[in-house]
Amino acid sequence: MRRLLLHNLGWKLFSLVVSVVLWFTFVGSPDLVNYVSAPMRLSFERRASREVRVKVQTAQRPPQGYRLRSLEAAPARLAIVGPESRVREVEFVETDPIDLSQALSQQEFRTNVFVRDPLVRLASPAVVTVRLTLEKSSADTGLDGETTVRD
Repeated sequence: MRRLLLHNLGWKLFSLVVSVVLWFTFVGSPDLVNYVSAPMRLSFERRASREVRVKVQTAQRPPQGYRLRSLEAAPARLAIVGPESRVREVEFVETDPIDLSQALSQQEFRTNVFVRDPLVRLASPAVVTVRLTLEKSSADTGLDGETTVRD
């Protein structure tokens, strides 16, 4: 028993001194002694769900001489879940961007969808099939409306 108490006695005394100094440093500090915690108010919202449309995001432009004729997602609507006030604000979920620069006249892509609001999620994991149709055009314009071109 004596050997157990005296083994590494120097380290034990050193750690005791450091502990006492730290104790008096922080306990003697008026910030910690006089600190009174403020009341905390928590509010919980009801969980809500609803269906919103799927917005297809595109990247790049169609090949030279082609324009985007149609772009549709299947399913066109997906269910989202989250706090009621945040779910009300979400108008759509988005797909990962689809690169149009290498697309053929008609093509299907399978892509993921996401919700921009971090407190709202998809009700179930979803992969969307995006069908696009390109047509020849003299002007190099894209389809207006539902798509966003990111260069």
